[in-house]
Amino acid sequence: MADITALKDYFKKLQRIVNLESSFKFFGKSYIKKSRMDDILCCLIASMPDSYKKYVKAEYDKRLSSITSFRTLYEALRHKFFLNSDYYVVDVDQANKLISAIAVSIERDVKFTEENAPSE
Repeated sequence: MADITALKDYFKKLQRIVNLESSFKFFGKSYIKKSRMDDILCCLIASMPDSYKKYVKAEYDKRLSSITSFRTLYEALRHKFFLNSDYYVVDVDQANKLISAIAVSIERDVKFTEENAPSE
Protein backbone atom coordinates (compact mmCIF):
# COMPACT_ATOMS: atom_id res chain seq x y z
CA MET A 1 0.00 0.00 0.00
CA ALA A 2 1.31 3.40 -0.96
CA ASP A 3 2.02 6.06 1.63
CA ILE A 4 -1.16 8.10 1.25
CA THR A 5 -0.24 10.32 4.20
CA ALA A 6 2.91 11.57 2.48
CA LEU A 7 0.95 12.21 -0.70
CA LYS A 8 -1.69 14.21 1.18
CA ASP A 9 1.05 16.15 2.98
CA TYR A 10 2.55 17.20 -0.35
CA PHE A 11 -0.86 18.41 -1.53
CA LYS A 12 -1.16 20.45 1.71
CA LYS A 13 2.31 21.93 1.06
CA LEU A 14 1.28 22.73 -2.50
CA GLN A 15 -1.84 24.47 -1.23
CA ARG A 16 0.24 26.44 1.29
CA ILE A 17 2.59 27.55 -1.49
CA VAL A 18 -0.30 28.65 -3.70
CA ASN A 19 -1.95 30.58 -0.86
CA LEU A 20 1.00 32.04 1.02
CA GLU A 21 4.22 32.01 -0.97
CA SER A 22 3.43 34.16 -3.95
CA SER A 23 5.82 36.94 -4.86
CA PHE A 24 2.84 39.16 -5.57
CA LYS A 25 -0.90 38.89 -6.23
CA PHE A 26 -2.98 40.70 -8.78
CA PHE A 27 -6.71 40.18 -9.53
CA GLY A 28 -6.92 36.79 -7.80
CA LYS A 29 -3.80 35.47 -9.48
CA SER A 30 -0.65 34.56 -7.60
CA TYR A 31 2.74 34.96 -9.19
CA ILE A 32 4.91 32.17 -7.81
CA LYS A 33 8.57 31.48 -8.50
CA LYS A 34 8.91 28.76 -11.10
CA SER A 35 11.68 26.97 -9.19
CA ARG A 36 9.57 26.71 -6.01
CA MET A 37 6.55 25.35 -7.88
CA ASP A 38 8.64 22.88 -9.88
CA ASP A 39 10.28 21.59 -6.68
CA ILE A 40 6.99 20.80 -4.96
CA LEU A 41 5.48 19.28 -8.11
CA CYS A 42 8.53 17.07 -8.52
CA CYS A 43 8.26 15.86 -4.91
CA LEU A 44 4.53 15.30 -5.32
CA ILE A 45 4.93 13.20 -8.44
CA ALA A 46 7.81 11.25 -6.92
CA SER A 47 5.65 10.32 -3.92
CA MET A 48 2.90 8.88 -6.12
CA PRO A 49 2.80 5.10 -6.47
CA ASP A 50 3.78 3.76 -9.89
CA SER A 51 0.32 2.31 -10.52
CA TYR A 52 -1.23 5.76 -9.96
CA LYS A 53 1.31 7.42 -12.27
CA LYS A 54 0.37 4.98 -15.05
CA TYR A 55 -3.25 6.09 -14.78
CA VAL A 56 -2.20 9.76 -14.77
CA LYS A 57 -0.25 9.23 -18.00
CA ALA A 58 -3.10 7.33 -19.67
CA GLU A 59 -4.96 10.18 -21.36
CA TYR A 60 -7.94 8.03 -22.26
CA ASP A 61 -8.84 7.09 -18.69
CA LYS A 62 -11.19 9.62 -17.09
CA ARG A 63 -12.90 7.37 -14.51
CA LEU A 64 -10.98 8.51 -11.47
CA SER A 65 -11.81 12.00 -10.25
CA SER A 66 -8.49 12.64 -8.49
CA ILE A 67 -6.57 11.86 -11.67
CA THR A 68 -8.73 14.14 -13.79
CA SER A 69 -8.37 16.89 -11.17
CA PHE A 70 -4.60 16.35 -10.94
CA ARG A 71 -4.16 16.70 -14.70
CA THR A 72 -6.16 19.95 -14.64
CA LEU A 73 -4.26 21.20 -11.59
CA TYR A 74 -0.89 20.39 -13.13
CA GLU A 75 -1.72 22.44 -16.21
CA ALA A 76 -3.20 25.29 -14.13
CA LEU A 77 -0.06 25.57 -12.00
CA ARG A 78 2.33 25.81 -14.92
CA HIS A 79 1.15 28.94 -16.78
CA LYS A 80 4.24 31.04 -17.41
CA PHE A 81 4.08 34.77 -16.77
CA PHE A 82 4.56 36.48 -20.12
CA LEU A 83 6.79 39.26 -18.72
CA ASN A 84 9.12 37.01 -16.75
CA SER A 85 9.50 33.29 -17.40
CA ASP A 86 10.84 32.75 -13.86
CA TYR A 87 7.27 32.98 -12.53
CA TYR A 88 4.08 30.96 -12.93
CA VAL A 89 0.68 32.63 -12.85
CA VAL A 90 -1.74 30.62 -10.69
CA ASP A 91 -5.47 31.15 -10.28
CA VAL A 92 -5.70 30.68 -6.51
CA ASP A 93 -9.42 29.82 -6.38
CA GLN A 94 -9.17 27.19 -9.10
CA ALA A 95 -6.06 25.63 -7.58
CA ASN A 96 -7.66 25.44 -4.12
CA LYS A 97 -10.81 23.82 -5.51
CA LEU A 98 -8.80 21.23 -7.42
CA ILE A 99 -6.54 20.42 -4.46
CA SER A 100 -9.61 20.00 -2.23
CA ALA A 101 -11.23 17.71 -4.80
CA ILE A 102 -8.08 15.61 -4.98
CA ALA A 103 -7.80 15.37 -1.18
CA VAL A 104 -11.31 13.92 -0.98
CA SER A 105 -10.77 11.12 -3.49
CA ILE A 106 -7.03 10.40 -3.58
CA GLU A 107 -7.05 7.53 -1.09
CA ARG A 108 -9.87 5.69 -2.85
CA ASP A 109 -8.30 6.23 -6.28
CA VAL A 110 -4.84 5.05 -5.21
CA LYS A 111 -6.37 1.86 -3.80
CA PHE A 112 -8.27 1.36 -7.05
CA THR A 113 -5.15 1.81 -9.18
CA GLU A 114 -3.14 -0.60 -7.03
CA GLU A 115 -5.85 -3.26 -7.14
CA ASN A 116 -6.40 -2.87 -10.89
CA ALA A 117 -2.82 -2.34 -12.03
CA PRO A 118 -2.22 -3.94 -15.41
CA SER A 119 0.22 -6.81 -15.34
CA GLU A 120 3.41 -6.27 -17.30
